[in-house]
Parts: sequence; C-alpha cells; structure tokens
Amino acid sequence: MDRWLLKNRMRYTIIQITTFFFVILNITFAIAQDKDTLYVQEYPHKWWVKAFIPNKMLTILHDKKIYNPTYPQNIGVGVGLRKIIGMNLLVSFSVFPLKTDTDLSSSITDFQMHKYGKKLLLDGYYQDYRGFFTQREQDGKKVYTLFPNLTVKRWGLDGTYVLRNKRFSLRAAFEQSEKQIKSAGSLLLGSGFYYHKIVPDASQQQSLPKAFDNYQMGANIGYAYSWVVSPRWLLAGMVSAGVNFGNNSEVLAWHNLRAYPASIGRLTLNYNREDWSFALTGIFNNKTVYSPSAQSFALLAPTTQFTITRHIR
Repeated sequence: MDRWLLKNRMRYTIIQITTFFFVILNITFAIAQDKDTLYVQEYPHKWWVKAFIPNKMLTILHDKKIYNPTYPQNIGVGVGLRKIIGMNLLVSFSVFPLKTDTDLSSSITDFQMHKYGKKLLLDGYYQDYRGFFTQREQDGKKVYTLFPNLTVKRWGLDGTYVLRNKRFSLRAAFEQSEKQIKSAGSLLLGSGFYYHKIVPDASQQQSLPKAFDNYQMGANIGYAYSWVVSPRWLLAGMVSAGVNFGNNSEVLAWHNLRAYPASIGRLTLNYNREDWSFALTGIFNNKTVYSPSAQSFALLAPTTQFTITRHIR
C-alpha cells in the first residue's frame, strides 16, 4: 500500500510541477509585446484557409532492429482567424491505406497540436499505434516479420519560450500567418512532461515478458533561425536537446530516477506571395525509454506536411 501511495504521490508532484511551468509560460505569452516591424510583419488579411497533406510516423529502434507500422495516406483542411489570438483549426482524415507487401494493417490514432504564439510554442500529442513489422534482406528478397499486437501508446506536452521574440517569428516560419522580413534567430528554452507505454507482441515474450509504462519530465535548450533567402522564399529551422528524468511507474520515486536523452527539431521551406503561400515542413520528436530489465527503446516520431495557405480579406 505504501508503495502505491508513493507512486501516486510522485505522479501528482510531477503533474503539479509541469502545470506550474506551463502557467508561467502562458502568463509570459499573455503579456507579449509587439514585434519589431523591421523584421516581422502581419498579413493584412483577417482570416485564411489551408489545405495540407500530413504524414505522421512512429518508429521503434530496439536491439538493432527497426519496427515500423503501415501508414494510411491523409489529407487535411483548416481555417484561421486572426482576431481570435491567431486561431487555427485543422482537421485531417485518412484517404486510403498505403499498400505494402507485409499484409499487415496497423491500427493508428495520432493527434497532434502545435500552437505557435508570439513568444511561446506549445506542442501536445497523443499517439496509439498497434501493429508493427521488421524487414530484412534474404537471398535478394525482402522478408518481413510481423508483430500485429506490438503497441506503443504515448502522450506529451511541451512548452518552448523564444527569447528573441520581437525579431524572430514562429508564426512566419511554421504557420504562415506572419511575414519574416529580415533574417533572425533566437535562443530557445523549454520543458515538458511525457508518458509512454509499450505492450509487447506474444512472439516477444522471451525478450520482453510484459508491458511497461514510463513517466518523464525535463528541460531542454535550443536555437531557431529564419533565413530570408529572398522576398518570396524563407528557410527556417529549430532544434532543441535536453535531458528528461523519470522511470517506469512500478519503481518511480525521487531516489530512483533515470536520465533520458530527448530532442525535437523542425525544418521548413516556405514560398510566400501577397495572399497565398506554400510550405514543406518537418517535425522530428525523439524520445528514449527503458524497460524494467533496462532494455533501451528509441521512439522516433517524424511528421512531414505540405501546406497551401490562402489569405482572405
């Protein structure tokens, strides 16, 4: 009973600390000052519509093997309104499953939220993937091993503060709702809270006998830069790296914490006109977890998206 109370108290404390950091970041966001108009300008349009093609992925690296699910092809549409704090509402849906030679149909739920503010970037995600496969070459042919019940569930919240926010615009780089006039960069400071759960397939009982979950929280530091190649073209990127602390729920306690490396990066190429733009964007969110037997699992979650935005007066 004492162990159960300690575990729940630990979870509650982590949630409290994470909530505190997010409140502080949101207060800072609320009192954000105006941009330097020599570097950043707003579009004169009141709202905008978007069409986009997202590709969301989740890959497991474990014991020198790469586990992948089968992915559907999605398309999406969205609308934004400037007066509601730069609000964006985006919805995507599956068009058809991608054909593979594996005869495996993965079950995927993948929800992601990215809020690009003037000073603050908020990332939230919930991912539930079931059904993975590995691939190897044998006699010049591809051989697949299926793990139809191998499951990864994870969710997380990230907050990133942009120090040089008057001259560097997150919205110009990754949302196309502002315009970066001159090249600029900024130091980034962030923190977050994350949960992971891995449920092995029946064929993995010898190497991974049971399911386990994992809690982490930590901080990171990074840098972002927007290069105005020409009045029409913008190339921007940001990368943050840090260390998370936590452990599996069965042994989670202050005196029994592990350190986990973590990184997140973004890269985008934008072409902008007076009332429309297109962007090719990639987001790379990587985490590491350990099983109770100290086996390492790297979870790589890249997302690529092609977006066309039409600004409307």
